[in-house]
Amino acid sequence: QYEGLRMYILRLRQKIEEDPHEPRYILTRPGIGYMLATPA
Repeated sequence: QYEGLRMYILRLRQKIEEDPHEPRYILTRPGIGYMLATPA
């Protein structure tokens, strides 16, 4: 199940991030999970 979630997040990043390898909106928090960042 985790692999499916990881692939889903990757696809979302490819659609919304300028550079999916340096995400600004969907962030990974080790030991916690994913976080949606809000604009400052």
